[in-house]
This record gives sequence, structure tokens and C-alpha cells, in this order.
Amino acid sequence: MAALAPAFHYHQFGEPTRMARDAGVSALLAGGLAMVLTGAVKSFRRDIESGTAAVCLSHGVSRRAFFLAKFAGLLAAYGFFAITVAAISVIIVNGAAIGGALARANGTMATVWGPSLVLALSALLLPLAIGAALNRFFGCRFVLTAQVAMLVLALAGVAYRFDPALCLGHLGQMVRTALPTVAYTAMAAAYACRFRLNVAGALTALTVALQLPFMAGWAILPGTLAFLYLGVVLFDECDIA
Repeated sequence: MAALAPAFHYHQFGEPTRMARDAGVSALLAGGLAMVLTGAVKSFRRDIESGTAAVCLSHGVSRRAFFLAKFAGLLAAYGFFAITVAAISVIIVNGAAIGGALARANGTMATVWGPSLVLALSALLLPLAIGAALNRFFGCRFVLTAQVAMLVLALAGVAYRFDPALCLGHLGQMVRTALPTVAYTAMAAAYACRFRLNVAGALTALTVALQLPFMAGWAILPGTLAFLYLGVVLFDECDIA
């Protein structure tokens, strides 16, 4: 979404980077919510139902510490994803700006600058080959290796014809887009402590649909704290065999 959608942006309505910025924001919001909320519900329910939580709690780990540590782990995974998507989006936004400048100079239609598009797609596709090769010959974990390679290549691609003002402005927008997911991660974790997988997933989706338009600015911090408190309370009351 972040890399290919702007590549098919051929109309001349508005500034050249608008479609690229919107695609990056959409990829971060939609992909982040799908990954983290599903992961939060499944991760907590798996630990509760499989007995992993019971084993941890029997070794002197408090319920509050267990819940907050799991939440921190989910945020770390989301941060990994968000930085990668943001870097890919910065590459494409920069490429759209370069393509727009060339189009104005030559009187042609604005398109994403070819080398920038190649860098973005390479950062998405090459890690699959890298992960497969390292898994085959060195026994490295495929998913982890591919994700780390994707992050490294995406960050390296940002340096190509770097425009500080353009990149910093877009990164600010990406950060504002990512923050509501923090609150919703706490919400999904709280629901998973009280309800079964399907019910927790449905409640999570419903709450996001109802609250997403209002979860912005200063509402993020109290929303996160409120859901964290709810999660701690529900996990304290959860029946863990």
C-alpha cells in the first residue's frame, strides 16, 4: 500500500506528494491496527488458556507485572512495524517530490521517481530472499531475519537524496497516526483478559470503529491509561488455572 499505491498516481490534482503521504498513513493505520489488535487478543488468550500465564505467576511474577510486560512487548512489535512502514513511506514521499519537481521542469506528468520506487520495493522484497537464504544455510529464524533486514534496508533507503524538511514533516504525521494504536492495544489486551477469543476480537473491532474518529491529540494518553487500568483489573479477576 505504502509503496505501490503512489506509483499509480497519475492525476494532477494537488501537490505531487499528497497521494504518497496518504498511502503511507493508511498503510500504517490499517496495517498497524490489524497486526497489533489481533496479536494482542491472541497473545493474551493463548497465554491464559495454554497455562503459560499460570506458570509465570507461579514463579513470583505479579499479575500486574505480567500484564504490563505483555503490553510492552506488543508495543515493541508495533514499534518495529511502524518504523519500517514510516521509512518506506518516507522513501516514496521523497520520490514523489523528486518526480513532481522533474515534471514541473519538463512539463510532463508527475510520477514517483524511479530509483526511489526501486529502493522501496527492494526493501520489501529482498528481505524475503535474505531470510530464506539465512534460514536455509545458517538456521536463522526466517520471519525475524526477514523483518530485521526489511527495517535495515528501509532505513538505508531513506538516505537517498534526503530532504530533511520533507521527511521530518511526514514523520510527524506518521507519529500522530501511530499513537492511537497504543491505546487500542491496551484495550484489546484488556478485553482478552475477560472474554474468549471471538468475543474479545468482536468487541475490539466494535470499539475501534466507534472511537477511532475521536482518539486523537490529548485523548490518546487518558485513553491508554484508562484501558491499561481496566486491563490490570480484569487480569486480576481472571481465572487462571
